Amino acid sequence: MTPEQERRFSKDLLAWYATARRSLPWRRTRDPYRILVSEFLLQQTRVETAEAYYRRFVRRFPSLQALAEAPQESVLQVWQGLGYYGRGRNLHRAAQTIRDRFQGRIPSDPETLGKLPGIGPYTAAAVASIAFQRDVFTIDGNVKRVLSRLFAMRTSPELPEVRKRMGKIGLRLLPRGKAGEFNQALMELGALVCKPGRPDCDHCPVERSCKAREKGLTERLPVRIPRGRVPVRRRVVGAIRNRGRLLFVRRPPEGLLGGLWELPGCNLEDGENTEQGLGRLCASLDQDVVLQPPQPAQPHLLVRHTYSHFQELLLVFLLAGIRRGPEGARGRREPLGRWYHPTNMGEHPVTRATGKILEEIAGRSGPRRIRR
Repeated sequence: MTPEQERRFSKDLLAWYATARRSLPWRRTRDPYRILVSEFLLQQTRVETAEAYYRRFVRRFPSLQALAEAPQESVLQVWQGLGYYGRGRNLHRAAQTIRDRFQGRIPSDPETLGKLPGIGPYTAAAVASIAFQRDVFTIDGNVKRVLSRLFAMRTSPELPEVRKRMGKIGLRLLPRGKAGEFNQALMELGALVCKPGRPDCDHCPVERSCKAREKGLTERLPVRIPRGRVPVRRRVVGAIRNRGRLLFVRRPPEGLLGGLWELPGCNLEDGENTEQGLGRLCASLDQDVVLQPPQPAQPHLLVRHTYSHFQELLLVFLLAGIRRGPEGARGRREPLGRWYHPTNMGEHPVTRATGKILEEIAGRSGPRRIRR
């Protein structure tokens, strides 16, 4: 584009955004804290889903100070069901870092923001531009698609060199002093008009600037890199019941689903069959566990759950457990888990896969306790 065409593009885009943008709660505030919360929620989450969680989150934690002082489990409980729980943990840690290192004031500098937990280049640029009107350009999935079509790029926007080129283009298009609105307008265009598959070119406010439209390439762009097959992991899970309650264990605080509660389980290793995995699971528990007849080697439920980079097949066994007391004369350790009624977890956040299992077994009677 010539400089004149760039100015026309930005003007047309902002004029469209002023009338067509969705009314979202984080667009009706200049509070940097609430904008920060919204950007964490929007990472890998649809706007419609994020909006409901945003309202719950800011109602529970109305200020950065309130969030920083809250226990992590309370934060994860509000986050429950949204997935990617590392975002919730990182948002909590970022709030604590801002409280301790920046006197509770969110930095406006994107480089400083990028050093906070869970904040990468996109989130840092989004917060800096939207909350503080810093002249920085943001690139998300919607923006990649729009720019790929706008300039008829024949290479994938997932490649580092293409992303770098897009960053340079964005800075040229960015109207100074209006970075926040421009960034949101470009993302909104990708969400509402320049969609995957068949874009609504007839209602595009910048159609006359689009090279893909001119060359008939809109439905073939952006170029995608073929993805490999999603691996499947098998996991043995024990729904261990005692007097109407189930045994739950808490995942380590870091890593996948850190800090959430789940039913005890273990991943099957290469070459390990279901019966061997179940035996290893039972041996790891500080409980007397017996199986429901008649086929102890066969799971009672099969539940599939998909994550971003793998799928999990959960082999669920309905078991009966006998509670033991705390460490006593024989030197037994404290139990590894806690017994809760499945409908009364309250403030204890559980994994989504565990929620699926609980729904499946809700109508089943408890396993009959037998001796092996």
